[in-house]
Amino acid sequence: TTFAPRVVALLEHVKPTGRAYICIGAYPIELAAYLTAPVPDHMTLAQVLVWTCRNTMGPAPKHQYKINWQAILYYVGSEAPPLNCQELNELFSVQDINAPDGRLGNRVHTWQKPDELAERFIRHATNHGETILDPFAGTGTFLLAAARLGRIATGCELDPAMLAIAIERGCHNAS
Repeated sequence: TTFAPRVVALLEHVKPTGRAYICIGAYPIELAAYLTAPVPDHMTLAQVLVWTCRNTMGPAPKHQYKINWQAILYYVGSEAPPLNCQELNELFSVQDINAPDGRLGNRVHTWQKPDELAERFIRHATNHGETILDPFAGTGTFLLAAARLGRIATGCELDPAMLAIAIERGCHNAS
């Protein structure tokens, strides 16, 4: 919970014309921490989006429901242009996209987001040639998606194991 204010503080570095998507979990304590963290004046928490997947595996919980979704906090700068999307089904607040699946060979880490989700948000928020920043790049999903879409992609990752996976997937380490 002490992590949330530091993550939200990164919004200070987003231009008034920008947007930010912060992927968090679905646990009440985590949601509360992020939703109560102060936001810079030039940014607004516009919506809490949901990424849900129907291909979740693992044991069935005994006293709770199986979590098959994550919250995505969607922040908008005070001067941000409209979303760049013509597809109505991509503009739903619930993004129903299956998680990467190790059985299919497209999953390299537990917390990896699907390429389709990354590409969708990048297309909606930026244009060809613009810059995206992923300060928690993990395995590089959003950086690689941005590069495929012709955006300039920059990211950071402190975990050496995650960084190694990102590099193996095609991200370049500039140190």
